[in-house]
Amino acid sequence: MRSLLLVICLAGVASAQPSADFKKELQAGIDAFRLGKYEEARAYLTRARTIDRKAGDPHRYLAALSQAEKMWEECMASAREALLVEPTSKEVADTRKLHAACRSAAGLPPYTGEDELGDFAAIAITANVQATVKIRGLVFGGTPIAPRPIAPGRLAIDVEKGGYATAHLDVDVVPGIVTDVRVDLQPGEDAVRVPLARKSGHLILPAKPAQLVIDGVATQVPEGNKVPVSPGIHLIEIRDPGKDAWRRRVAIIAEQDRAITPELVDSGPRERRRKLGITLTGGAAVLLGLGVAAFYVSSGASD
Repeated sequence: MRSLLLVICLAGVASAQPSADFKKELQAGIDAFRLGKYEEARAYLTRARTIDRKAGDPHRYLAALSQAEKMWEECMASAREALLVEPTSKEVADTRKLHAACRSAAGLPPYTGEDELGDFAAIAITANVQATVKIRGLVFGGTPIAPRPIAPGRLAIDVEKGGYATAHLDVDVVPGIVTDVRVDLQPGEDAVRVPLARKSGHLILPAKPAQLVIDGVATQVPEGNKVPVSPGIHLIEIRDPGKDAWRRRVAIIAEQDRAITPELVDSGPRERRRKLGITLTGGAAVLLGLGVAAFYVSSGASD
């Protein structure tokens, strides 16, 4: 029994050891970073982080690398992650300083409390509009909230404003650093949108035609011959059997009625004139052909 427990303990220690691949990628990343080969270093360190996400070293070196490249957001994110996965590491103090340096370089407001944070935490909250912040259901203040001390741990945060959808967040507040929360509130169902709405006008017809075409699209005519149409200038066509189509450009104004009085012309007389014209043209062409033929015949006889 005692030997079995020993085997289990040894297996547990062995499983906790970093893999050879992890150590290889991590060391290659550290070496490349020290040589100033930042692109190579990031590739190695990212692979090491993927192999073991609970190891703090890849996150710490990625934070230092991002600081060297002046990528402040990435620096803060990596330093924060290192503190989350290894909160008792001997590198905690230096990692906190690295996070604070990148926050300062990013232009974020510093923590100005009388005492250092130590193992306490701080939170700063901003939003795209002035909003009320609640933490665990209690009002914490209005945005923007400068870094303020708070107990570390997971916080349930609500950011709300009338006319906007409330943002609900669960945030891990890390000891020794300022956790920045940025919220982009979106208009909710009760938001006022009336000024942005495009209301329709109406086209008033004297009678229901066989077909109404607006901008080339056949349109149904409701009872009362009052047709809703979007504001703007539209090509209106009225078509009835035996009539010439009536076409006009009509301006429609939002929330106003526009009455039209189309005068449809019988297409019968015009069609008869068109057919007569075709007949006369055809007869003239025949006579002209006969005249030309006669000319050539007479010319041949004179020769």
